[in-house]
Amino acid sequence: MYKLIILLSLFLFLLFSACGSNSDSHQHADDQPGEHSPGETASANAPAKFRSQLSSAINIYFELKDALVAADSKLALEKANAFKTSLSKVDIGE
Repeated sequence: MYKLIILLSLFLFLLFSACGSNSDSHQHADDQPGEHSPGETASANAPAKFRSQLSSAINIYFELKDALVAADSKLALEKANAFKTSLSKVDIGE
């Protein structure tokens, strides 16, 4: 019981200390100040073809999720196969 209390206290301490840190003050080694505008994401630099393919895969994923939530095994299997096919068509540019 004593170990559980210590572990829980340590976990809560780490959780709250991480949540309270100022995330704006850190900088990655490869980032230059002012290099990125606020709200800019890596997807803005991704080719349109890649974004389109990935968007299609994500839409099918959500259809798969809905079929799983509805416990529709036939539709879930169909959507899982479609998702797998859609992911295999995503050109990641390697």
